[in-house]
Amino acid sequence: MVNARPENSALDPSVGGRFPGSPDLQFYFGKTYENVFPNGLKDKNGNNIGFTSTQLNKHDTFTSIGSYNPNLLNLDTSGPGTLKITTTGGSNGSKDNTLINGLQTIFDGRASKSVISSKLLGPFNNIQAGYQQAGIMLGPDQDNYIKVVAIASNNNQLGIQFYQENNGVGQTIGTAAIPNRGSLQSLELKLFTNPQTGTVRAGYSVGNNNNVILLPGVVSLKGGQIGSYFAAQSKAGLIATNKGSIPFTATFDNFLISSNETTAQRQALHRINVGTSSSYTSPNGFVWNQDTNLFNPSNAVPESTLGTPDIKNTAIDPVYRSYRAKIGDGSVPLSSRLLSFALPVQAGNVDLRLHFSENYWGAPNRGPGGVGKRVFDVIVENQTVLHNFDITAASGGALTAVRVPIEGIQVNDGQLNIQLKAKSDFGAISAIEVFRSA
Repeated sequence: MVNARPENSALDPSVGGRFPGSPDLQFYFGKTYENVFPNGLKDKNGNNIGFTSTQLNKHDTFTSIGSYNPNLLNLDTSGPGTLKITTTGGSNGSKDNTLINGLQTIFDGRASKSVISSKLLGPFNNIQAGYQQAGIMLGPDQDNYIKVVAIASNNNQLGIQFYQENNGVGQTIGTAAIPNRGSLQSLELKLFTNPQTGTVRAGYSVGNNNNVILLPGVVSLKGGQIGSYFAAQSKAGLIATNKGSIPFTATFDNFLISSNETTAQRQALHRINVGTSSSYTSPNGFVWNQDTNLFNPSNAVPESTLGTPDIKNTAIDPVYRSYRAKIGDGSVPLSSRLLSFALPVQAGNVDLRLHFSENYWGAPNRGPGGVGKRVFDVIVENQTVLHNFDITAASGGALTAVRVPIEGIQVNDGQLNIQLKAKSDFGAISAIEVFRSA
């Protein structure tokens, strides 16, 4: 059997999750999440906590989920909101594989750098030994993951541990000591991912100090590891472990998967408002030019939304309302539905920012929405950077902006080539930005 896929496209593991930076990946725990993730996990009171699965352990079977216990979860939406995870036993360390409530959500980790973070709230005096830990993790399963956690050090002081487990064999990558644990009010933990280099770093900040301290060491993934960690459905979430006899409760203020796009000043080489014949100046003064003579085939149709609806997740709605997708009258065979852009740039490294919005499937008075309606590959300089990309899956719905940064692209011939190869319907894109790499 080859190319077998689920009938329900939403269950296809090759179709990506939300992109880093999506509001749907910003969990502040001041609300329940049934309107965002209807099938999200529940806490002891039946509240939807947003996370969609647990990291499976050795007690999970086809008929029971031993890795999930809602009675040990408490979402408190009063005030700013918190999520408390109580752990009475269980760990994903080494070959133990008994972790309970290793909460996970999926995101598209294939192309863009991200920051996975969470703020832990004190007091931290209940972290008494190395088997009591709380923090964040990234990885496909309990034998293959990366975590950064608050942990008790050998002298019973609070510490930070950066740790990787590979095929059940664990290794501490870096550590740090945190003084004055008794008065510490909060601790923010971060994992920095870079799919282009296959690397993960860890850092932390203490209290209200936003200065991030990087932990020593870096995880450099190799071969198939890269595809497992940086996947269409990468998995990241919260972890609280305890191998002692006394229950331990960790209190989380938030969990975020954010974009880690370069913020340094970069030279803008192109800002292209795809599907328009005139320029647009955004409120911040940036000029977006038309895409005349930059696309192929020449009969790729300029399209737009019906009217001027609000586009979610952006302040530059006009950029996302126009797009190109359909080629000719739409009767072109699927195998020939290839939309290309050729942008002149000087040889060297460039950073790319692609802008998408699903303006047809699921939009008012248009076609019925849902994952799987529009699926395509994104190819940059002859490399497939996004396989089976689905705008609806990446953004969460129609008329919702999603921004995909791809950094460090090598251009040798003076022309940056971008292609959208259709798998279902037509590939679609609203805007393109190109920067000289910092």
